[in-house]
Amino acid sequence: IACVDSPVGKASATQLCIDDSSYLPGLNELAESITAYDCRAFIQLHHAGRQTSLAVNGGHTPVAPSPIACRLMQVVPQELDLEGIRRIQHKFVKSARYALLAGFDGVELHAAHGYLISQFLSPYSNRRQDQYGGSTENRARFLTEIIEAIKKSLPDLAVGVRLNVADFVPGGLELDEGCKLAILVEKAGADYINVSNGIYESGQTNIEPAPYKEGWRMHLAAAVKQVVSVPVIGGGVIRHPAVAEELIASGQTDFVWVGRGMLADPEWAGKAIGGNARAIRPCISCNTCIGRSFSGLHIRCAVNPYATRELLWPRAGNLQDIRVLVAGAGPAGMQAALSLKQAGAEVVLLEQGDRLGGQLNIASVPPHKEKLAWLSEYLTEAVYAADIKVVLNTVFTVGHLD
Repeated sequence: IACVDSPVGKASATQLCIDDSSYLPGLNELAESITAYDCRAFIQLHHAGRQTSLAVNGGHTPVAPSPIACRLMQVVPQELDLEGIRRIQHKFVKSARYALLAGFDGVELHAAHGYLISQFLSPYSNRRQDQYGGSTENRARFLTEIIEAIKKSLPDLAVGVRLNVADFVPGGLELDEGCKLAILVEKAGADYINVSNGIYESGQTNIEPAPYKEGWRMHLAAAVKQVVSVPVIGGGVIRHPAVAEELIASGQTDFVWVGRGMLADPEWAGKAIGGNARAIRPCISCNTCIGRSFSGLHIRCAVNPYATRELLWPRAGNLQDIRVLVAGAGPAGMQAALSLKQAGAEVVLLEQGDRLGGQLNIASVPPHKEKLAWLSEYLTEAVYAADIKVVLNTVFTVGHLD
């Protein structure tokens, strides 16, 4: 999610930017790191519009298609005039050129989640009376003109669109009109459509907390797939490769995206391809990651202590001559045992109860907390697979250190 118009268009303090040539060296290293693994690198082009704050965007008044404040951000934005629209459209095209120069194979225009392009698309936030407001075609014009301009000037760059097809707010986009937008996006030249939904005001319908069921919004992607011929990408709390495979096999989508699951286990795809799905560290939808981002901090993951700290805490170690006793087999104890074992230590894991998991076994019992059991099961299997010596039904005493 790279900002094309900083600082006014930033949505978070830690966001990447792609609107100046000074960012090219870092972006090039990112693209090279991705493509080194025989895959394609895309970067998402983004403008927050009204969904930002003065603390994040340097004190600038946000801009939007209409002067209507987001109820969460509570800042009345400046309505973009035609000159302002042209300026930001040019920013998107210019940023796409920087993406190509940096070595990316494609860009994805962020037209979802209530950000600027999404604000133009939705009757909830777009009350304009000119050629960029009113009818579905007019509200789509801001986006379709960007697509057409990028395809014309940068024909070698793939262009995808992350498209809201439902806002989940009264007076916002509904699925029927979302499908009409998808047709217009394809006609403008988009190479694929990444189907999404929700805005800030409709809660966490795009960064779902634990109660949401796996694949709950795949009907949106399936509806879009019925009306377009370009590839469709769908997702939403996809936690198991078998579920993703079934969604593709059943024709509901062409690709499945996995977001937070890749933070929990960056080897998600490799383990899935290798038939080792049980070894995937599960995302429990706790939203520690996005909560950190909303607080202006770098993300962390509650189930993966290495996330965003891979270089700070390298997994390799030289503890072959070290014997370690870990007291307590809750999640912290099990993870400590695994990390120490991976570093070469001889590890004994001591637990006073009759099974591993600690308080996860209790915490997973209430309604909507079932995903916590996934973490307990994963860590338990990983401990036994690592050949760590486990001692149950034993209370720790100083004598265990002898």
